[in-house]
Amino acid sequence: MAGELTIEQNTDGTATINFEGGGQHTVMGSNGVEALQQAYGDRIGNVVSSDRTAEEQKAWREETYGEAEAQAAEANKIAVIEAMDEVTPVVNLTSEQVQQIIATNGQATRPLNDTTNKIALKNAILGMSMGLSFEDAIDMSADGGFYTMLREGYADSNWSETNGNSPTVDQLNSMGGKLKYLQSTIRSIFQVGNNTDTRDFVAAVTSGDAIKGLQIATSQMYGGTTVQWATPSDGTTPQALIVGGDGRVLTSLSYNTVGAYKTLQQFGIQDMSWADSVLAGIGTPTDDSVAASRLRSLASTISFLKDRYNPWETVQNLYNVPLATLSQIKTTTLGETEVETTIDETTDQTTDTTTVMQNTQGQNTSNVVTQPIEKPADLPQTVSYELPQGYQGSGFMPTYMSPTGTGMQMAPMTGTFTQGNMGNLPNQTGQTYMMGNNLQNKQPLQLCHSMMCVCIVTMQV
Repeated sequence: MAGELTIEQNTDGTATINFEGGGQHTVMGSNGVEALQQAYGDRIGNVVSSDRTAEEQKAWREETYGEAEAQAAEANKIAVIEAMDEVTPVVNLTSEQVQQIIATNGQATRPLNDTTNKIALKNAILGMSMGLSFEDAIDMSADGGFYTMLREGYADSNWSETNGNSPTVDQLNSMGGKLKYLQSTIRSIFQVGNNTDTRDFVAAVTSGDAIKGLQIATSQMYGGTTVQWATPSDGTTPQALIVGGDGRVLTSLSYNTVGAYKTLQQFGIQDMSWADSVLAGIGTPTDDSVAASRLRSLASTISFLKDRYNPWETVQNLYNVPLATLSQIKTTTLGETEVETTIDETTDQTTDTTTVMQNTQGQNTSNVVTQPIEKPADLPQTVSYELPQGYQGSGFMPTYMSPTGTGMQMAPMTGTFTQGNMGNLPNQTGQTYMMGNNLQNKQPLQLCHSMMCVCIVTMQV
């Protein structure tokens, strides 16, 4: 939690943090306090004066941090990991339920791995993980089961208190703490940072365990995932990196035990067979730098998980079930340089359809008018244009007349439209069109009447 650490200014000018669960971090030099504050951020709650030197701090800690405390710290880690597993239920969907989720809250005309459909699936899995029935989990009305559940969870102080921190066992057993943990866990499954999601979502979520099925599918999508001790492409110091079977670097492994456990599951790491080689790469750093302290923490984390990481005990068979096809790295050539193009979803999109459509990116257009319409002969019979989500630009929308002759000005939409010379067209009286904010059928809105034809726009708001 924030503010739980105290910096002690020692008599020899050094600065020390004595951790509650064991261990110590001392920085030599006149800027020790600043270095520790920078390293630990808002976890620092106080700075006090000490009557010890750095050597005396070390000796004191060795004397007071006994075997009982070490066992207590280890037991706490085990308890938290067990609680994380316990509050993550087995959610299994049928193919019919998947279809119903997409028809109700997604876009049935788009692929299942489309961002909008992934969000619909994510919300349904979250709702059911929080104990809602399937019907309540997909009810996105203001007073429906899903948003009622969210409001109750957000009202619990444990939801906000776990921001950026590993949850405690008590927090995981509370409504707010459980919601925050499951939001983070389930969101991470859908945020793989890849521009071509090749997971078979139907196969994964109907595999018997939707969450673990998707995590294993993530591993398959990258050709099998593992951990390696290597230097990132940016040339920084070596790290424990999660990589795909083709050598693609996906992310780095947290030195925090709980964070590492979650990340290993997120990318479907099957076992700890990589642990010894990574520990050999870390070595035994002994200096007092922040980097060395983190490496010692990482080594401790890996050693702790080495004999305890086995989240797939009940679903080992899924590694032999095809849940994804191999994802290819997409590149675009810029001069002599090839740049990998990826989309990294970083926003928590547990939200309603309006926000979902505002946050969706990378949608395609179809039947797009690419040349200006200058005369009536150029007018097509039917044109559809699906607006690129997230695109902002100028827009043109004509004024239509209602059957009563009252002008009905529609708000401009995003996208750029070219208005041709319409002077030779007779004035047309428009028909009545329903343009609400709940277009359940998600079909293109036909706005074409007689010779006055404009771009037909799929409005999803």
